Parts: sequence; structure tokens; C-alpha cells
Amino acid sequence: MKSNSYSKVFLVVATVLGSILLFILWQVEVNDTSFIRNSVWKTMIAVIFFISFPALFSIKRWGKGTKPQSILDNLKLYAGLLLFLSFFGYMLLITLVKFFPGPVTIITAQYHHVTGGGKGCSGVQIFEPELLRSINVCRPSGNRFRNNTIKITKRSNILGIVVLSASTSLTVYPVSVFPLETQN
Repeated sequence: MKSNSYSKVFLVVATVLGSILLFILWQVEVNDTSFIRNSVWKTMIAVIFFISFPALFSIKRWGKGTKPQSILDNLKLYAGLLLFLSFFGYMLLITLVKFFPGPVTIITAQYHHVTGGGKGCSGVQIFEPELLRSINVCRPSGNRFRNNTIKITKRSNILGIVVLSASTSLTVYPVSVFPLETQN
């Protein structure tokens, strides 16, 4: 065994554990609070399909190792490339939604409780008028089993919305949308 092999093993283990930790933090802090607009989502899918064909041919031409010969090998390479680009494209896009600036607004809405599981978190589900779809808001403050009205502070930008805070309240607000600046 080489004298520097333990330092390489330590570096690999530290890198893998750090990557896992960063992914978990990203999942909780960015992915659970950010929501992409449908038009941006469709644009991302179109861009991934557009980028994947030139990337496929460049991998086949300049890649090392044996070149894919059959149609099935090419389809496997293309499917793997689509999955890879989709995963990293989604991570990049949802992170951009989180960090792009935009106006902060407060909405009140009716909700119903949703339980957590393998694919989501415990929280409430509301209809978001800006996105025109239902979204799950994770871990709102307050007693979500007592009332069905929630007050949400969100930041909107061109890519989507970010839920900054959510709290249930005992007072019933009329369902409305109003800018934060008029609250003062």
C-alpha cells in the first residue's frame, strides 16, 4: 500500500459526505420553499431536449472508451444524458428561483392539511393564484389542525415564487392578495 493512500481515501470520503450534506441542506432550504412557474418549467424541458442532441454527438465523438455501436447503446446514452441534464437543470433553476430578487407580498388562503411521506413534507396545501396550481407549504407555524386559513409571505420573480414564511392564525382573514408595501 502506498504511503499517501490514506490521505486519498480520507479526501474521497470527506468529499462524498460533504456532497450528501449539501444535497440535504439544498433539499430543505431551497427545494421545499421554491416553486417554478409552468412556463419556465416547459422552457427548461425544451432547452434540455435542444442541448441533448449536440451533447450526445460530442460525447460520441470525443468520449474515451468504446463508442456506442448499436441503436440500443445510443438510446441508453441519450436517456442517461437526458436524466443527467434534467437533474442538474432542475437544481440550477430552483436555486435561481430562490436567489433572484422580486417583490414581497402577503396572501391569505384556505388550505387543507397534507401528511408527509417519502415524496414530500408535512404541511398544508393551498391554491397559489400566481402559479395557477396547488402547492405544498412545508412546516407552517401555528396549529394547522385547528383553522383552515393561512397567511403566507412570499417573494415572486420571473422564474417562480419563494415562500418566505407561513403561519396559521385563529382570526379568519378574507382570502386576498395584497402587496407588502401597503401593509405599513
